[in-house]
Order: sequence, then structure tokens, then C-alpha cells
Amino acid sequence: MFSMKEESILPIRVPLRVIISFSLQIMLLACAVTLHISGSITEVYNWYVFRNFCIFLCAVVFCASDLRKRILLLAFFCTSFIFLGCRTLIDFFRGEQWWIGFQPQDILFALNSVALSMLMLYAGAILYICTVKPKRAADKSLAAPKTTDAQNACSTASLQITALCLYIICMAFYLYCEFDKLAFMHGRIYMDYFILYTPSYPALFGSISYCMPFALCAFLAALPKKKLAFAALTVYLLSAVPQLIIGIRNPFILNALFIFLYCFIRDYLGDTKRWLGRWEICATAALLPFACIGLSVLNYTREGISPESSNVFSLIIDLFYRQGASFWTLCVGHAVLPILPGVKRNFTFGSMIDYILYGRIGRMLFGTTALPSGNSAELATRSHSLSHAISFAGHTGYLEGHGLGSSYILEVFSDYGYAGIIIFSLLLGVFLLYCMDAVRKGWFTRTLILLFLGNLFFIPRGGATEWFSFLIHIHFWLVIFACQLGGRVLSWIKIRLQSNGQQKKRS
Repeated sequence: MFSMKEESILPIRVPLRVIISFSLQIMLLACAVTLHISGSITEVYNWYVFRNFCIFLCAVVFCASDLRKRILLLAFFCTSFIFLGCRTLIDFFRGEQWWIGFQPQDILFALNSVALSMLMLYAGAILYICTVKPKRAADKSLAAPKTTDAQNACSTASLQITALCLYIICMAFYLYCEFDKLAFMHGRIYMDYFILYTPSYPALFGSISYCMPFALCAFLAALPKKKLAFAALTVYLLSAVPQLIIGIRNPFILNALFIFLYCFIRDYLGDTKRWLGRWEICATAALLPFACIGLSVLNYTREGISPESSNVFSLIIDLFYRQGASFWTLCVGHAVLPILPGVKRNFTFGSMIDYILYGRIGRMLFGTTALPSGNSAELATRSHSLSHAISFAGHTGYLEGHGLGSSYILEVFSDYGYAGIIIFSLLLGVFLLYCMDAVRKGWFTRTLILLFLGNLFFIPRGGATEWFSFLIHIHFWLVIFACQLGGRVLSWIKIRLQSNGQQKKRS
């Protein structure tokens, strides 16, 4: 029998999977360093392409070693690589000289900034694991959340009912607004939507429809039963079909990703029923290729042309290739940053600044005028949108409805340089792991996390802070207030009915 002193010096047994995962990560990082040195010496850009691929694989191995807690980080790495890394990799295997037409400094910026961001995301996750030491009370939270939320005066059931009613109302208005877009697009081409479309419905309808995602996340955060949640999520996915018909794919893809992650989170919380069981996984795997093919064909049909190939594999590869166009946004954006129209502006927090300055309240307080809705020189010079600014400066077809999009990497670099990329990516890596701990907290925290996840995975080709800009919007707080008020009222009614029933039994 060992003494306490002898027991304390016994070696800690490390699981084999941890050893294998750590070894693979070290090997992939070593390969990345070697490829970086080779690229620096030979000035061959494809070495940098494979360097970035090695960093991505390293991140995948890291996330796979503890998938339950790192699924959000894995999802972000995958979307980042699809948007910013896969196009150059596909071009390499096709034997194309993808760098032709760009200056060396712009290409190197795009390649190195993507690598830097992925490394900092990886470092942020490791930092969170090493520095955050959960308390013993946190270990007890591995059990499923209680049916009542101690942080709220109203019951979970009351919150569910209130949020569900709000969601139904907001969804009805949202669908009305979406079908208004479809009616406008009848007989028109894809680009007309970005140039000519103006809503024909009252502004109040748009305000109510804007609240739809808030109401949905408030409902889902109350942890409803599987059948009820699936019904709400199915309607949510189908609500993106009108934009899909127009030719806008991102809402449908993001909605589908959100549904998958929500199901994963519910399994993580220890729900009594499996949300991602064998049937759900098999159905998703079977439908995924058809979805990829359909989205790929949509690339062509929205432009009025036929697909270049009828081969299924080629169509799927082409989908990922076209999604990777954001890499060129980094190249073009870096080239035109010194010549952007208008005065020097902050683009990182651009959506928030525009809402404060040019929103309804801002127009009354500051005497500003509303921003135009379509692509225009005024929007490119007045707004704090980097997407419109670089498209105006670097795309000849901007005024005809075309654009380059944006990227969180480009936005934080334009405002804060490489230090901005490092700090932003580091904090984001920490946050993506923190989210899986935060979902065990109260209803309001879960609502915030779900809303964050709704748009967070789009920032590799979107705004850096748009995913949490809703926090300054009055619509979000009105939904939260309505849920709390409705929940309290329903709880009070329930208590009164129960007390009256007990009094009748006594009498």
C-alpha cells in the first residue's frame, strides 16, 4: 500500500488519444514552419497555401480531440478555410497560376493574415484551456439544466409560451417581407435586387420582421421539447427559401449550420432525448451532397447561364471554389485601402456606428440623413461599411450591383494593423470555447449565445462585429422585455388559477 507521499509522485496517466492528438498537432505545426521557410526562400506562393492548409489541419485535430467542447471552434475554422483558404488550394490542383493579376505584397498579405488569424484562434483556445480552471460547482453542472431558471422570476414554461407566440408573429411578418422581395424580382435579374429593390411594405412590418431571430433564440434558449423545437427550426430554415430563389445562398447555409449547432448544444447539455441520433446524422449525410449540388447550380442560374459541367463531383468542388472568393477580397482590399473614398473611418465597428449615426434615433439626435439602400457612391463614401468602400474603389461593376464583400481580417487590419488581427483572433478563440460553458447558465445568457452563433460564422466574408451589433438595437431589448413581462404575467395567472383551484377543493 502506497503512502500519501508515494501516491503524490506517481506519474499521471495520459490517455492515448491525447498523446496521438498532441503529436499530430506538433507534426503539422512543424510542417507549417518548414513550408513557411520554403516559401520565403523560393518565393513560391503555393508553399504558403500548403502552410495554411497544415495550420487548418492542426486546428481540426485539436478540436476533434474534445469535440463536445470545441465544436463551435471547429465550425469557425471550417467556414474560415472554406471562405479564405480552399480556393487557392483547388487552383493548385488544377494547375492554375492563381496569383496572376495581383501585386506580391497583396498576395502575401492575404496568405499571411489568414495564417496569423488561424494561429491566434488556436492560441486563444489553448489559452482558455490553460488559464480557466472551473470550480467544483461547475463540474456539477454536467447534469441537465433544471426545468426552472433560477435567474428569472418566470418559469421556463411561461418563457417558452411567450417567446413562441412572439416568434410566430414575427415570422409571419418576416415571410410577408420576404415574399415582397420575390414579387419585386419577378421578371428581373439577380443584380437588380441590389440596385433597385425598395420595400413596398410599411416600416413597421420591417421592424417586426427584424425581431424574428431574437424571438426564435429566446424560445430555443428556454430549452423546449424536441418536437416543438424542430417545428420552429424547420420553419426557420424554410424562411430562407425566398432569398435562395432570388440567388442569395448565405442565409440558407447559415440557418442550416445554426440548426445543426443548436442540436449539438442540446445533446451537450444532456437532454433526455438525443438530438443528433443515428437517424438525424444519416439523413443529414444523405441530403448534404444534394444540397451542395443545388447550391452550386444556383451559382449559374442566378446569372442566367448553364453550369460548366454536369459532373456531380465537379459541381461540389465548384461550390467550394466559388465560396472561396473572399480570398481575393483580401488581396483587392489590401491594394485599395490607401485609396478608399471619403474620410478616414472606423470599419471594425462600422455597423454599430452607422446604426447610431444614421438610425432613426441618430437622425433625430445628430441631424443626419438616412443612408441609401442600394449600391451607390454616397453609401461607399458616407457609411462605415468596408464592403461598400472597397467594392466602390476596386470593382468596376459596383454601381451595377456587384461587390467584393468584406472580411473580419481586412476590417481589423484596416483600423489596427496586424495587432488588430492578433488581438481579435485571440479573443475570438477564447470566446468560442467559453460559449460551450456559457450555455449552461441562465436563459438570457443562452439567448445571447444563440444569437451570436447566428451570424458569427459568416465574418470571414462579413463584418468583424456585425455578429453582436444587435446588442445596441432596441428591437432586441424589446423582445427580451416582452418575454420577461409575458412570462411573469403567465406565471402569475398560473399561480392564481392553482390557488383558486385549491380553495375550491377545500370548500
